[in-house]
Amino acid sequence: MTRICMGGFCAALGAMIALAAPPAGQAAPPAMIPDGASETHLVNQIERLQASLRTDLPLPARFLANAPRLQEIVGHADELLKRYPKSAYRDKALIAKLTALAELSRGQPRFLEQLRSLTDEVSAGNPRGLLASENAYYAIQAFVLGARYEGMPEDRKIHGTIERYEAFLEDYPSSKRRPVIRASLIRSLLASKRTARARAELARLLDQDPNHAATRRAQGEVYRETAVGKPFRLELDTVEGKKMIRPADYPGKVLVVHFWSSLNEQATGQFPELLKLHETYTGRGLQLVGINVDEDRSVFEEARESFKLPWPQHFQPGGFKSEILIRQGVIRIPTFFVVDRCGILRSADPRTRLPDLIKTLLQEEGANSPAPRAP
Repeated sequence: MTRICMGGFCAALGAMIALAAPPAGQAAPPAMIPDGASETHLVNQIERLQASLRTDLPLPARFLANAPRLQEIVGHADELLKRYPKSAYRDKALIAKLTALAELSRGQPRFLEQLRSLTDEVSAGNPRGLLASENAYYAIQAFVLGARYEGMPEDRKIHGTIERYEAFLEDYPSSKRRPVIRASLIRSLLASKRTARARAELARLLDQDPNHAATRRAQGEVYRETAVGKPFRLELDTVEGKKMIRPADYPGKVLVVHFWSSLNEQATGQFPELLKLHETYTGRGLQLVGINVDEDRSVFEEARESFKLPWPQHFQPGGFKSEILIRQGVIRIPTFFVVDRCGILRSADPRTRLPDLIKTLLQEEGANSPAPRAP
């Protein structure tokens, strides 16, 4: 699936996984598997390792903690498949290995070739049922990860993912992965500017899987893509609880809403530039507002104090599970929503050249036009 990435985290993750894994060209450490281990023992060990994977840690620490266990899962699955090739648990072992290799591939590209080889091997065996759909799912992940690692041109990557998502939905309409695949298809359609088709797919997603987390994310992403050019409405309390953050509070001003996290080096690295913009343009009609999604409020407060941020801040913990990011369709940190003097959202693209856009909007007419009141 298309992976959400918090800026500098991706590079740091690769380095940390490298510490937890053997150097390139060397095999993973042999799992502690006793001679004559029974089929049941191997299956129980795979299940034990899967249950021990950490999900309660921030992303970098979570991958670092899980990498050794994921490699052990691969080792136990290989041993089961080698010793008991006709095992009733064969499909379960293959799915466990696919899952582990996909997780490892997110942090280290050297695992990607193993994932690709395994999906090709499983496909050649004409799999059926759950193994067939799971193998197709991880084959898509292998393509997306490979496209990222190999620097595939964006148009080819998007076209390739759309084709694969469509094929999956046609071939496996009852798969438990269906809502995630359709949500990923919507994201790719939006990236290729096929907005009408993305809306149609969202309607199907809402009809078939209305309560799935992927559906809510897709709703937010369609909103973000289609909200530009329309009145922007958002109401939030500041961390001091003194007043609301909403466009109606800043009539006639250019409002910049900054979604950020203290753990994201790209986001914190932009503060010197933002402070300079604040100093230069606040008296000319610029208003900055921050929305922080750190897991820990004390971490946010420390960063806020360290950088001496003078503009209003809203704190909503949860990282990329934060409700405000989901509703607003924010898939990258940092992201800026830029609202013009008349309260119209002019940009929600993380790649926006903020200084240029601010300068342009401040020069536009409308300084005396109040922003539309939020309902």
